[in-house]
Amino acid sequence: MRVLLDPHAISAHVDALAVWAKKRFGTSPIVLAGVLDGALFFLSDVARRIPGRVRVSTIRASSYGDGMSSGLLRFDPDSLPNVAGHFVLLVDEICETGRTLRALADALRQRGAIDLATAALLCKPGKSEDGWRPDWVGFECPDQFVVGYGLDWAGEFRHLPLIACLESGDECLGPVALAERWLSEGGHS
Repeated sequence: MRVLLDPHAISAHVDALAVWAKKRFGTSPIVLAGVLDGALFFLSDVARRIPGRVRVSTIRASSYGDGMSSGLLRFDPDSLPNVAGHFVLLVDEICETGRTLRALADALRQRGAIDLATAALLCKPGKSEDGWRPDWVGFECPDQFVVGYGLDWAGEFRHLPLIACLESGDECLGPVALAERWLSEGGHS
């Protein structure tokens, strides 16, 4: 694995999103909604940096199984937060095709959000079928499988304080063996 973003770089992007959100929403209270499980670390870091009233909410959605390829988007519309009459910032750790963020943003708008913005820490350019991008993007990510800071591979690596790319041959090891090798070689946990 190769480190793509270290903890300091991630922190700088989180700070940048907080500044952007302040400009976008001013002093209005906002609902900060994060897509679980991946955005958990990003969501909590952003929530602590946005000044003013912030209500934190989560949405469980998934377009991945235990593997590495994108599949059908699944989420329970009844589990969406009540956003009627609120400003909403919807965050996810990564945007590939944009289907997850777009579908959730549309669903939240239908539930009465006054204004809604989307943000992704990472974005893989060129993956969206129609060029859609979140309103805010922290970092343009190479078209490689990435792990850490909420991103996982079959449950492994989500806890890492950094983001790393899998390199050629890493997927042959499988997630558990790769995690063990990463730690034995001095990787950060």
